[in-house]
Amino acid sequence: MSNLSTSLREGTQQSHTAAENTAFMKCLMKGIVEREPLRKLFADLYFVYDALETALRSNLEHPMIGAIYFSELNRAESLAQDLAFYYAHILHQCIDTRIESKLILTPAPEKPADLVYSLFLLAIS
Repeated sequence: MSNLSTSLREGTQQSHTAAENTAFMKCLMKGIVEREPLRKLFADLYFVYDALETALRSNLEHPMIGAIYFSELNRAESLAQDLAFYYAHILHQCIDTRIESKLILTPAPEKPADLVYSLFLLAIS
């Protein structure tokens, strides 16, 4: 195991153990989870992964970053698809509201992550 992975494992062990022992995570691991907390977890994870992956991709030329970046470990796009499913009702409400108030809709985003970001901007505005 590399020094980085060892440091990460040892440095986050206490936090991981605490997180794994919450009632929510215990239920999640048993497959018993309510829709609302699950979609909130996906949203939290999406923004963390998106920020990390964006930062890593923008620094690939750096020898240390290039050595540890593996695109197959990216999760933001998959989480964006999950969020598009779990928050579709909000998107439809926002679109319906904009159509009813005759506001001009912007072109659809090209990537699922852009769609999710647009959805959250609409939801909080």
